[in-house]
Amino acid sequence: HVLTKVADLARRSNGEVIVLHVSTTSNQPEVKQLQNQTKRLLLDIRHQFITVTGSIPEEIVRIAQEHQVTDIVIGKRGHQPWQQVLVGSVSQAVLETSPIPVILVEEVERTSEASHH
Repeated sequence: HVLTKVADLARRSNGEVIVLHVSTTSNQPEVKQLQNQTKRLLLDIRHQFITVTGSIPEEIVRIAQEHQVTDIVIGKRGHQPWQQVLVGSVSQAVLETSPIPVILVEEVERTSEASHH
């Protein structure tokens, strides 16, 4: 999970984390779930949760520059071929337009882990 990786990076560098959710529509249950995950995984780390609406790659770069972040960390996953294309195109656009270093984190399917909780 990308938040776990970000938490590890932040702990090592005593950094602050900005979790950005960019949506093209208002999906409150999804946002609330992400906020809860963020609070749980980043409990001991200074963090902000920001939600904006707009073009995903543009908003990622804009918010990163606005907050003067040192790195952009993007989760990269795809369950269906169309999702791989979508996520790949977002990552690609951020990589091409960001003056800030971008770290891509491969997200692993959690289907087998789900039964252990």
